[in-house]
Formats: sequence, C-alpha cells, structure tokens
Amino acid sequence: MNCKKFFVSILSLFLAVSFIGCSISNEPEKEQPSSQINESEQSQNIAETYLTGYSLSENGYILKAPELKNETFWTQLNEQNPEIESKNLTSYIELVHYSNNEESEPFINGAYDDIVLNIRYSTAYQPFSCMYLQFLYKSEMTPEAFIKIGNENYTIDQISENILYEDDDIIIFDFFPYLNVKPIEQILNQKIQEENNLLEQSFKEAENDPEAAAHLQHLPQNLNAEDYQYLIYLYKYCRAHFSEFIIKDAVNNS
Repeated sequence: MNCKKFFVSILSLFLAVSFIGCSISNEPEKEQPSSQINESEQSQNIAETYLTGYSLSENGYILKAPELKNETFWTQLNEQNPEIESKNLTSYIELVHYSNNEESEPFINGAYDDIVLNIRYSTAYQPFSCMYLQFLYKSEMTPEAFIKIGNENYTIDQISENILYEDDDIIIFDFFPYLNVKPIEQILNQKIQEENNLLEQSFKEAENDPEAAAHLQHLPQNLNAEDYQYLIYLYKYCRAHFSEFIIKDAVNNS
C-alpha cells in the first residue's frame, strides 16, 4: 500500500513538472534589448540632424565689384582681353539662386546660390558654374549635425577648408569642390568644347538656310580656350577676396 502511494506521488509530481515545462515553453519570447540602433532608425536620426542652409541672394547678399586697389589685376585682365572696358566683375560673374530639393541636381540641403562665369563672345555667352554658395547660422550648428552634399554626409570640420566667409552669426561655404572634383581649368575647356560643338552644328544646319545664316553672321565658328583664361584668373581672384566680392545690401535690408 505504501509502495502504491509512493508511485502515485511520483507520477503526480512528474505530470506537474511536465505541465509547468509546457507552460513555460509556450510563453512568447521576450524581445531582447538591442545595443545597436537599426538601419532605418539610424537614417532617421541622421536626417533629423541635417543642417539646412540658406541662399545668400534671398537674404540680402549681392554681388558687387570691389574697389580694386591692385591695378595689376585689371592691367593683366585688359592685356589678355581688351574688350573688357569697365571694372565690373559682375558683368562676367552672376549670382543665380536655387531652391533645391531631393529631385534636383546637385543635391544640397536647402537653398543655395550658383556662381556662374560667362564665356562671352560677340552677341552670345555661355555660363558655367564655378561655386555653389550656401550659408549656415552658427546658432543652428551642433557637434552631432551633418551637412548633406550630394550623397555624402559631412561634419563642419570636414568641410572647413571651403569656408569662404565667417562672422559672429554665419558661415558661408562653397560646396562646388564636393560635387565636381574637376579643376576649374578643365571645366572651362569642357564648356568651350561643348559650345564649339553647338556652333559647328548651327553653322552646318544654316548652310542651306539664308535666314538662319544671317543670325549666325556675328558669331565665331570656333572658340579658342586660351582666349578665356582670364575667367580662371577672375575666379581665383574672387575666391581670394570673397569678403569684398559678396556684401550685405544695406539698401534692401533697411
């Protein structure tokens, strides 16, 4: 009798343990805390720390030819290009505003200004970009913040070599070197070649069209890149004297 009770007790204990084990195994697994942020959360966090830049032209900045104390600049410029009669840099450089978005190229986060040089000949001209300017407010900068240029993220320190101007409130950057790594000389030569291709095509199409030929009579059939080297000199001068070249327009901001 005692043996029977003993076996019954053992069986009951076995069934109880089995039931508890099944109950434990059927419980949903608790999510383990992750030490890493997943990729989508990481992207979201980076997006939240992007700095938005501002256009100079929308905030009262204008291009203005500085009063050049160094007459050597204009002497050299006029020796190379006698047609340049006035000391006005803005007749050869323009400030073009862009309100950028994710679908536009190049991608820069926020509005910016495109500085273009003009390849002028006869009654026509061909502009090409040489600077992408944007300013950031110092008050909005944090050590964790990124600047998005193209498909890359940069910190302020990483792009500090292309700061063109800085005061107590803002920093002005040139993002062009990060979006086009070609030297400015190569870009100029490429644009002149593209223009020569267009001129050649236009003259060819006008061979049997007197009216079209009349519109082309004042245009050269071929541009020589050496004739436009002054634009390189002009570009380098303006970068070196940027604080004189870009000014806050007191009239429009009074």
